[in-house]
Amino acid sequence: GLIIFSVIINEVMARLKFHYGRKHESLALVADAEHSRADVISSAGVLIGLILVRYFIYADAIVAVLIGLYILKQTFSIGKQITDSLLDVSNKELEEKIKKIFSAHKIEISGIKTRKIGSTNFAEIKIQLDPKLKVDQVSELTATLENKLLSNIPELKYVVISVESHEMKRGTIISLGKKFGFKRGFEPIGPKKLGKRTIVPIENKEISDHFGVREYLIIDQDEKGNILRKEFIKNPYFEEETGHGFKFTKAVSADKVIARKIGPNA
Repeated sequence: GLIIFSVIINEVMARLKFHYGRKHESLALVADAEHSRADVISSAGVLIGLILVRYFIYADAIVAVLIGLYILKQTFSIGKQITDSLLDVSNKELEEKIKKIFSAHKIEISGIKTRKIGSTNFAEIKIQLDPKLKVDQVSELTATLENKLLSNIPELKYVVISVESHEMKRGTIISLGKKFGFKRGFEPIGPKKLGKRTIVPIENKEISDHFGVREYLIIDQDEKGNILRKEFIKNPYFEEETGHGFKFTKAVSADKVIARKIGPNA
């Protein structure tokens, strides 16, 4: 009766320690819970051994070996978690969550380091931005990204974002619904280029008198001049104040432009 009472009390204590240890991510409490669980298994093993030894002489020894293997397994498991925490081993699952958020907003990560101290997760992130961006734009972008990470990843408590400048390939930096300025290249738009490409500004189904318009005719030709494709494409840059014709030309990789007039703001 005393052994059964001891098993029940230790199991209740083990469950409570596991619950709060995992809730607060406390390795010390989880380790103590494993200790209580080991007491439960040891006491239960003694009781089972006493019962089975009447029928099988080696039952007690087999139960003792099984209990020893369980304790050894849990010791290695807890020991690995503690060692990882002390050695600042990176959290791969957390890093993947961070990368998905940055990727969704077209921000390039050049370096990422995560570490866990106690129950607290830290992240240090290096991102690449266009050197043309102003300081206040960079500050606004990094602050917005930090808030986005902390609000979407509950286990992440602290994040530091540093910025590197480099040549960019995309058309704009888009983050969380805000546009932070043009980069040195343009995001490709329209169909895949076949041979040499000519574009023609179209207005009211005729060649426009202006270069910067809402719609263009794209003509792809091979080296002999045979037409491979003719297609009308909308200009996504038309609503911008200036340069929408030039930006469209770059974005579709045009080799030639046919236009009646190209103004200074095209």
